[in-house]
Amino acid sequence: MWRKLNSPTAASHAARSWAMLDAVDVQFRAILQMLGCWSPQADQLFALMARTEPAVVTTQEKLLLPQVAQAVLARTDIGVVYPKFYRQLLVNPLLRQAFVQQITQLQPDLKEP
Repeated sequence: MWRKLNSPTAASHAARSWAMLDAVDVQFRAILQMLGCWSPQADQLFALMARTEPAVVTTQEKLLLPQVAQAVLARTDIGVVYPKFYRQLLVNPLLRQAFVQQITQLQPDLKEP
């Protein structure tokens, strides 16, 4: 299975899938790319994990949101420092929306990708 995920075909499929996402998801990816916190593997992982969409943002995630947003703005690899939160960002559209709002409040020039 790993060979399949790392193949050029899987990577190009993952990249194409971004064309069908909503504006918040595109902005989420653009912000993380701009800050150097997005890897090519994240495209593949996002494409696979985005099929399941939890409908809530937990209290713990709400409490961590400002801290993680500050870490991203400091160009910290949140996938390493906050791995569980990062995985939830990839699969939870409500958390991604809250994350983008938090980032753009802290750094308004990131509103337009």
